[in-house]
Amino acid sequence: MPKQNREFEIGDRAVSEAEKFKHGTVVGKEQRKQRARSTKKGYSTCSYLKVKWDIRSVAESVMQFRVIPESELEMQLELFYHETD
Repeated sequence: MPKQNREFEIGDRAVSEAEKFKHGTVVGKEQRKQRARSTKKGYSTCSYLKVKWDIRSVAESVMQFRVIPESELEMQLELFYHETD
């Protein structure tokens, strides 16, 4: 599935693609630096979201590309099942 540049705002509903479609609410956003030898600066920045999952009591930091908006879940599942046929 092609990844898209998705913008999340605080309060948006999100779904984790990595762990059996956990549902939650975005409660924060941050940029983190990661070491990267291949860049001139020696680091790259990655977008992280703080998500309060419905099944947990504490918010968790998740890389932004690992979650999708809850409104896109149905479309993503349809694409996935269409590709595997």
